[in-house]
Amino acid sequence: MIKEEHEVTNLGYPQNPGTVMSTVVNVQTDTVVPDHIVWSLFNTLFFNTCCLGFVAFAYSVKSRDRKMVGDVIGAQSYASTAKCLNIWAVVLGHPDDHRTHCCPGHCAPGSHPGSGEAELKWRRLLVAATA
Repeated sequence: MIKEEHEVTNLGYPQNPGTVMSTVVNVQTDTVVPDHIVWSLFNTLFFNTCCLGFVAFAYSVKSRDRKMVGDVIGAQSYASTAKCLNIWAVVLGHPDDHRTHCCPGHCAPGSHPGSGEAELKWRRLLVAATA
């Protein structure tokens, strides 16, 4: 019998002594829960606005700990919070955001050489990380 398959037999007397009714139940034991720890570490080092990156890293570690002890629900909860904090850390600490704060009347979006490429790169990174 395979580890994931459990056989349940009919405990009553069969109608015909030669036939036994059985049911096979497949149980999937591997549940993947992303803990976002690499993303949180990146945000801690580069986008730590209001300590959001550090708090996201703490929640990622808690998610990994819950996953190690087998608490899938707890791991998903902490991972969801870490993901939300990481999104906010990236949005608030966006590197091209300085254009609107340094000289709002003089710097139009895309006026710096290569800024459109960098912004597109960061948007793709954010979309890929949240998928």
